[in-house]
Amino acid sequence: MGYVLLEISVKNNNYSNIVLVASDNKMEEIIVVGYGTQKRENLTGAISQIDSKFFNTRPTSNLVSSLQGLLPGLNIQSNNGNPGAVPDINIRGFNSINGGGPLILIDGIEGNIERLNPADVENVTILKDAASAAIYGARGAFGVVLITTKKGKVGSVAVNYTNNIGWTTPTTRTDFITDPYEFGRTVDAALTGYNGTTYTGYTGADWDTIQLVSQGKLDPFYTTLPNGENKFFYKTDWYNYLFRKHQPFQNHSISVSGGSEKIKAYLSGRYYKTATIQNIVDANLQKLNLKANIIFKVTDWLQLSDNIQFTANEQTEFGGYRTGFGGIWSNTTWYFLFPFHPNKINGMPYDNPGRWRSCCS
Repeated sequence: MGYVLLEISVKNNNYSNIVLVASDNKMEEIIVVGYGTQKRENLTGAISQIDSKFFNTRPTSNLVSSLQGLLPGLNIQSNNGNPGAVPDINIRGFNSINGGGPLILIDGIEGNIERLNPADVENVTILKDAASAAIYGARGAFGVVLITTKKGKVGSVAVNYTNNIGWTTPTTRTDFITDPYEFGRTVDAALTGYNGTTYTGYTGADWDTIQLVSQGKLDPFYTTLPNGENKFFYKTDWYNYLFRKHQPFQNHSISVSGGSEKIKAYLSGRYYKTATIQNIVDANLQKLNLKANIIFKVTDWLQLSDNIQFTANEQTEFGGYRTGFGGIWSNTTWYFLFPFHPNKINGMPYDNPGRWRSCCS
């Protein structure tokens, strides 16, 4: 149900009584439910549907991100900043302490929503209650997502091309202390109050030296102590060294469709590329999607169709502590990123005094 659109021109502050006229034309709308369709006026289950015009304007890497905030009862949560990660889908809250996600059906066949090109989707239907998802049995215990992709339509050949070029940026950037003198004093004061020691090991003359480096009056350098350890006098902004301020992306989609009463076809392709927030490694995400759909009506009682889809993703995952790498390749390196430490020494990445000395000297 809804109301007929009414526009009234207000002149000279003369206001009239406005009466909205109900519109029931949406009651004839067809909704996909389970293995069939129903008119909205006959619909009794908890079902939501959205057309492609509402999410095709969102240049995201996957359909899930495009649906965020568009359907009631559909909760989408992103657990990390990896552009290649698909957010979690949850319908009507968490129903089990063991987790569980909805059943995803693409043109009636269970599929991976990550491999879809959002521009190829005609509409998305969410079955939220037990009555709507009953025909799927236990597989539909956490809800069902029905995705209908685009197909060729009767008419002249239509070519559509869409591109989006832009960038993303973090909403908040942490204001770390980048002054090596101020940072060193803060760290040493904290450690002295804890156990009476210092981290920097600076003497009075060393503090004067690091202050000159901080002010740009002295070039950064390091000295090797008699015990083999290194004492550093550097000025490094680690946050801006490791992370980008902006992550550019580009999205290109093209489709060709058309046909007659006998044969209809739809062909599409997409190229998507986005940078990650990491600044020192090339960890871009690239996606390529190709789709071809042909429907051939042989006779009044026989129809042949073919639906082919190809997806290729390329994203390099660099080694970290969880994959067995340690040292300078571990995320624990971040614990030792002090402004008075260098990011490289003689062209070699620096971790901390002991590790750098053992692996690079």
